Amino acid sequence: ARAAPDQGVTRDKTNMADRATVPETIGTAVTEAGKPDVLINMAGIGGAAELTEMKFETFDRVIQINLYGTRNIVEAVLPSMLARESGKIVLVGSMGGIIPV
Repeated sequence: ARAAPDQGVTRDKTNMADRATVPETIGTAVTEAGKPDVLINMAGIGGAAELTEMKFETFDRVIQINLYGTRNIVEAVLPSMLARESGKIVLVGSMGGIIPV
């Protein structure tokens, strides 16, 4: 995506499951591009198996990234959006959450 000259755009990687790391990454992005007007979160992993066959570590990692990771990133940007009464949050999921495998 291209930004207009007066817009800042950044894409960053972070460990979504690490609640302490996410605000640091957002802080860096704010320094580089300004307060976020839009957050697009596309982080997610899959782990397809029957519950009795899925290792707990796999299940836990899916929950850490897909559930807590989403909460962590929203928690990091939402206060500034609410304070400005402006902003959009787009959370991208997959059909894997809807269609049984």
